[in-house]
Amino acid sequence: MKHFEEWVRIVHFEELVDEDTDEIDYEKVSAEILKEFLGHISKYWNRKAESLEEPYVYHEPERLQSVQHVNGYKSAITDHFRVLGIALDFESKIMFSEVMTGYRRVIQKNKMGKCTYTEEKSPLSFSGYR
Repeated sequence: MKHFEEWVRIVHFEELVDEDTDEIDYEKVSAEILKEFLGHISKYWNRKAESLEEPYVYHEPERLQSVQHVNGYKSAITDHFRVLGIALDFESKIMFSEVMTGYRRVIQKNKMGKCTYTEEKSPLSFSGYR
């Protein structure tokens, strides 16, 4: 949840973080915000906050994380909401299902050579192997 909380504080600070307590109001987290986070976490990125308009710098060419990586974040978010006693709304549950199904499809097309994304880690070069 560390990455989610860090991302919320950078991208959605005004609408989700209480200025007095500096706590995230999880009741205000919508399906759209969760979907935006999954889109962010699905790509490799650097922690270079060069400007508020572009707080993260994504790798070029775009590289995608594995399905297991993204699904792990989805599971952590749903568990965190459960621990806090906040029920995810129906829209969020449907969104999680649709996003993960679509993401699996994109990664599968990539493995079949129909997409140009790079998933997971790059192979180690011979000089790096030594």
